Amino acid sequence: MAQLRLVFQLPEEAKNDLFPGHPSPPEYLAYIEHFTPFPRLPDPATGLYQVSRSLRGTSRLASIIPVEHILRSCHLIPRFGAVAPREW
Repeated sequence: MAQLRLVFQLPEEAKNDLFPGHPSPPEYLAYIEHFTPFPRLPDPATGLYQVSRSLRGTSRLASIIPVEHILRSCHLIPRFGAVAPREW
């Protein structure tokens, strides 16, 4: 699972450099940040599956993928703690 952060296109000259000889390089790319896999069982208190951001050291684990590799969307509910911020 990942969070979509940005969808972008590469200029033609960059496509030629990054995908030399490829007959059809991806038209749109997505920058995504990864989450941990779903646990085997949901949280007993909420009945929801809890995930968190995947990290490499202190940095978020991220990838650039072709947009057509995105399969579906899902909604995540943030864990605020005792009090949710008023602006939410």
